[in-house]
Amino acid sequence: MRPRLISCAVLVAGVLPVAGCSDAESPVATGPLRPSAQMQTSDFPRAGMKLKLPANMQVNRQVRPPAVLRANLAEAFVSAYAYRRAEQLPRNARELRDARRRLVRTTRGRDAGYRLKRSRTTEIDGARAIELVGEQTLGRTRLRIRSLHVYRGVAEYVIEVGSPRRGFARFDRSVTPLIERTLNVTGRIRRG
Repeated sequence: MRPRLISCAVLVAGVLPVAGCSDAESPVATGPLRPSAQMQTSDFPRAGMKLKLPANMQVNRQVRPPAVLRANLAEAFVSAYAYRRAEQLPRNARELRDARRRLVRTTRGRDAGYRLKRSRTTEIDGARAIELVGEQTLGRTRLRIRSLHVYRGVAEYVIEVGSPRRGFARFDRSVTPLIERTLNVTGRIRRG
């Protein structure tokens, strides 16, 4: 090795350990990010859907139906889908309970690793809805996901709020109530 390269290598090797020792905080986020209190409105007229999300989430419109949006904040996410349904959607509490049982059975059948934690019927934006909370593994990450299935008109809207398990509770407490308060769905999905 040439003397000049050796002295550069020694200089760099001596500076790097010192550069890492500082009382100042690192500019790179090392833990999960928190959803901001400020909101952004996201409007998807073709899907007949509008909602508010934390302003610091990166919202990406999806171009292939039934996907509508994917919003990320570090490893946490919100995704939304709008499905046009030909079959009769739940019209009353009994039909909604039956739909919940079918949805739970179908969800478990699609993914043997899915573990349902709880499910319930509810109402969102004045429409009948089903909520599932469960866990599944994607890649090597164990995720907890709350999925909201909202039925209006000829449409089923599915909004998923997900995160790795360790950060789910905080993310979910900030984001899900906001979605439930601000979600507006028409039940009309335009083609093309």
